[in-house]
Amino acid sequence: NDPIVGKSGQMPLTRVDSTRMCMAGECIIGNLFTDAYRWKTGADVAFVPSGGLRGPGWPAGDVRVSDVWHALPFVNTLCTGIMSGVTMFKLLNFSTATATFQSTYTDMGDRLVQVSGLRYVYNTKLNNSRLIAVDVWDSEAAEYKPLDRLNMYSFVTDSFMCDVFHPFPSFFRSTAIRGEVPGYVGDFLAQNVVGEYLAQLGRPYNTAKQGRLSNDTSADSHLNLVHKKGECPPNTWWDDPIKTCSPCREVSGGFHVIFSDNVTELETELGTNASSRIILSNREVFDVSVLLKTKPEWIEVANSSIAKLLEGENLHVLLRAGENIALRVVGQAEGLEAGTALGTVSFEVIDAGQEHPGCSLVLGDVSFDTQLRVASPPQLNQLTNGIRGTGFALMGIITFSSIMFSIWVFKYRRVRVVRASQPMFLGLICLGTLIMGSAIVPLSIDDGVASVRGCNVACQAVPWLLSMGFTISFSAFFSKIWRISRVILSSQKYQKIKLSEKDVLTPFCTLFVLNFGTLLAWTLIDPLLWVRVPVENDWSNTYGTCTLGKSASISFLVVILVINIGALFLACLQAYRARHISDEYSESKYVGMAMFGWLQVVIVGI
Repeated sequence: NDPIVGKSGQMPLTRVDSTRMCMAGECIIGNLFTDAYRWKTGADVAFVPSGGLRGPGWPAGDVRVSDVWHALPFVNTLCTGIMSGVTMFKLLNFSTATATFQSTYTDMGDRLVQVSGLRYVYNTKLNNSRLIAVDVWDSEAAEYKPLDRLNMYSFVTDSFMCDVFHPFPSFFRSTAIRGEVPGYVGDFLAQNVVGEYLAQLGRPYNTAKQGRLSNDTSADSHLNLVHKKGECPPNTWWDDPIKTCSPCREVSGGFHVIFSDNVTELETELGTNASSRIILSNREVFDVSVLLKTKPEWIEVANSSIAKLLEGENLHVLLRAGENIALRVVGQAEGLEAGTALGTVSFEVIDAGQEHPGCSLVLGDVSFDTQLRVASPPQLNQLTNGIRGTGFALMGIITFSSIMFSIWVFKYRRVRVVRASQPMFLGLICLGTLIMGSAIVPLSIDDGVASVRGCNVACQAVPWLLSMGFTISFSAFFSKIWRISRVILSSQKYQKIKLSEKDVLTPFCTLFVLNFGTLLAWTLIDPLLWVRVPVENDWSNTYGTCTLGKSASISFLVVILVINIGALFLACLQAYRARHISDEYSESKYVGMAMFGWLQVVIVGI
């Protein structure tokens, strides 16, 4: 029983005696078997060895089962898997390098493979590598395309080639490159597959040569798709999972690593430092590392993890994709002259994602300009220790004198002259003088020894001490003059008058309350402020002073002056009226001279 399985054109002689047509190049029976294998499995490419194909062929017309078995008299089943373009190249390169391309038997002639789904070109005149080109059929594009070394292709062959025929199992069982699937031997019998293929064609199989194997003796260079570790060209790196010298990443259109500011401005004084902060952002989708390349000598750059970045040192700062880092820029004015120093800080940006030898790709430089304005040390015109010491010495003299005179008055309070001068008023004069003298303390305070708040307190303390000290001393003088005037006026009118201490203290209490109330309101509403004032609008040359606040402060000052100067004029008037009284009973002459002296001081001060 020899049933018909299909039809074909005339199948030429394949192998009879020593004739081996498939070992010389493309043979039609090899095309039939590989086409059938591809049809059955849907593989991209198919391979069969030339050594197993034989038979006298058959005439055009019907093809019987016996014809198929004569062509391949071995029980082989199909083997399928996935191989890379690199492995396919190695297989074909081995086949063409070892085959003899002769139509008679030779030992290595059976290494030539018949194919389907691809075509390849070789040059038999070349030694060693003879493979010139390989094209694989692209079913979607309906055209042949050059073999892609990293593309994965499904393959089909027979079990003999997949498991036995050395060295082909090393190709069909390869997993050297990521994505490859080693060949798997199934149950499809090769002869049955060919019969099924012919039966479903519906037309005779075309037995003309397809140009799948071509010998181009004019080609002078061979194809090489094998990369070797250690031989990768510049700007490539060895990717071991795919056994490939992969190109380093290229960044087109510039890179996006930028500083937050184009210019940093620093301001300091001679001999001191100034610092600023600048943000470096990586807006790329890959990591980069930055290396300080150039900077001025008077600039230092650091970040949170590295205290000091030095140019020329191989110290990289990793900046991951989308990450920001803060850099501290320190300007050192030591050794510089007053003025503005200009400079540029630049960093080299390297593709840190290229972690392979040969791929530390320098993307370029990123930089920012820096300006360091160096000013001369400001002239603050603060009080010197000598001036402050002189003031304290004068205050010490006043304090000592006031205390000693108070002790003297107390000791001789029962002496007729002292008692006539009323010791209580003499004590008040000493107390007022002591308080007025203590105003030297706040006048000796500036921002060299206290804070601005402390200076503000000192400013407001001055009118308190001066005004209250003046009030206490002056009230004692005024009360004495007022007492004498009342007595003299009464005697001239032949009237008897008695003055108690309560009557005499009334002027004192009136002046004290008016001054105290005004000063308290002034302090609470609009106190004096300590400020620095430029000399001729030059803020590098300033002096500290107490200044009036708003309009309310001026009003309080005017009220204080009116109260005390008015009282001083009245006291002078009282002293003038009592000028003819004997000094034995009254010291109005001396009191008047003292008050007139105070009036002169006030006028000169204003």
